[in-house]
Amino acid sequence: MKKHNVISLLIFFAVSIAYTLFIFRDISYWGQFDGDQFTFWNAVARKTILEYHQFPLWNPYANGGNILLAHPHSSFLSPLYIFVLMFGPVVGLKVQIIAYLAIGLSGMFLLAQYMRLSRNSSYLTAFVYMLSSIYALHITEGQASWVTMAFVPWVFLYYSKSLKDSKQALGAIVFLGLIFLAGSVDVFNILIAFLSIYAFLKLCQLRCFLPIKMVAIIFAGTFLLCAIKLFPMFEFLFQYPRVTDESSGTNLMTLFNMLLSRKQVFLNDYVLSWQSAKEMGLKYQWHEYGAYVGIVPLALYFCGVVKRFRENWPLILTGLIFLLIALGSESPINLWKILHSFPIYDSLHVPSRFIFGFVFSVALLSGWGLMFFEKIISATRNKMKISPGEWVSFAVVMCVLFDLLLVNAPIFKEAFRISPLKVARNASFRQRYKDENFLRYEMINSVKCHLSYSSMYPILLSNSGILEAYEVVNVKKGHVRSVSDPDYRGETYLAGSNGNILAEYFSPNKLTIDVHVKVPDVLVINQNYYTGWRVKRNGKILRAGSFNGLIAEPVLPGRHRVTFFYMPLSFLIGLFVSVSFILSVAVFYLGMTGKYNLKNVGCRENAK
Repeated sequence: MKKHNVISLLIFFAVSIAYTLFIFRDISYWGQFDGDQFTFWNAVARKTILEYHQFPLWNPYANGGNILLAHPHSSFLSPLYIFVLMFGPVVGLKVQIIAYLAIGLSGMFLLAQYMRLSRNSSYLTAFVYMLSSIYALHITEGQASWVTMAFVPWVFLYYSKSLKDSKQALGAIVFLGLIFLAGSVDVFNILIAFLSIYAFLKLCQLRCFLPIKMVAIIFAGTFLLCAIKLFPMFEFLFQYPRVTDESSGTNLMTLFNMLLSRKQVFLNDYVLSWQSAKEMGLKYQWHEYGAYVGIVPLALYFCGVVKRFRENWPLILTGLIFLLIALGSESPINLWKILHSFPIYDSLHVPSRFIFGFVFSVALLSGWGLMFFEKIISATRNKMKISPGEWVSFAVVMCVLFDLLLVNAPIFKEAFRISPLKVARNASFRQRYKDENFLRYEMINSVKCHLSYSSMYPILLSNSGILEAYEVVNVKKGHVRSVSDPDYRGETYLAGSNGNILAEYFSPNKLTIDVHVKVPDVLVINQNYYTGWRVKRNGKILRAGSFNGLIAEPVLPGRHRVTFFYMPLSFLIGLFVSVSFILSVAVFYLGMTGKYNLKNVGCRENAK
């Protein structure tokens, strides 16, 4: 590794620590709002892996039993999940915040360098993109999946490289796949749209189909790489689709505050309650809007647009299109309505989230703007090793960095403010809660505001399940009962009470029951039935049945050992496809190394 790359990496780690320092004031404190949900999902997967030594396919702890791998926000397939395994979900997620931030800063810096920006301009683009308030606000609200915006510059970097060397598409496939496997469906879907629009505009610029060809290869490769999760997720969403009727918009005053208001902390605290959001004319809380970059980067962006429009108009127009999408119904052209009519995108809400595509464009173009001024000032070059233009651009970068730290870093002060609850762990699993939220609340703007939408994580710690947990996907529920329900009959029971449960073994993906029945009956598991549950009895494996929406299996008179386990066919097919793709790529690249030159030919760039 080159010396200047090592120095850059050290700088980015130092900046990442400085930017996120507030989250480590109370390292054991829990996240607020969606933080409970994301901590819970990570904790269930960790518990399944470390305690039960199983692959996390099923989640028995929420809503009477629900999918886990197939859940859009499951993140345990990400390489950075190692921090959760090592330190636990609370501390592990905090370490991830720093790691992702450093990765994003490094990726944006390398992308800028590849686009031939100066060193100072490359630092500027990295700081503007990753240190904007988008990252801090979403994480502070608890939406941990937004850390994957750190992989976006890496995807764009390798896509750009693939236009000259098709082998580089593999890098884009890997990083785009990492976004999906880390459970960030919002960032993933926004980036898919961004790349698609950019590739079409790049086609118009280069006057050949190579940009579309490469983006198609990247999408196809990502599909194959992520099949292990993608196939089960599609199977689930096709059965339980989530379609939203979203028609909100962002007016120009709100847009001004999003990008330029230095009161991001105040706005975030003020709009923590839904009542305050409505008073400001907002449909959602401030974390869905804030995207502070500051006046200097925006001024440099406009300069970059003017000076580099001929060369970079596909990127500029793509960013502006995303700005219009973010405005939603308030846009002069309601592009959000058009986008929302497409499959997958009809399940998304909050058009203002698309502002991050515009900020990505702003970051890169601001670098070009700074480089332009750097060259003007350096026209009167003297004998100094560092030109006057470099000194000035360095000063600008430092001013922008300190401004972003002063405005956006304090947002993290309120990210983790729930003191850990002392929860007694029960020896056996039971569906003990129906609808509980015993996390403390605070008075914000004279309004009682819960700091969490549910208590899923502490309920998991108690080795219990909750029937009515906060959820972002549609789940069809059977007649699951909680312990407090008068009709509760246990976690396993015989529907006709014609026998006895002699012994039972519980784990998230597998249950074994010894049962003795006198006459034919139905053995029932107090969890939701879903396609993929199977039963093993007398050496035969069959599909499990459903009884009032619960997992069940008919049993004949006598003593039986019945094993229920969750193993959907979509997972097995997806696993085969993903492994086959990885092996095929490995064999192909090993075989092609040193033999063939895969550089693309026949596509002339009009502007360099």
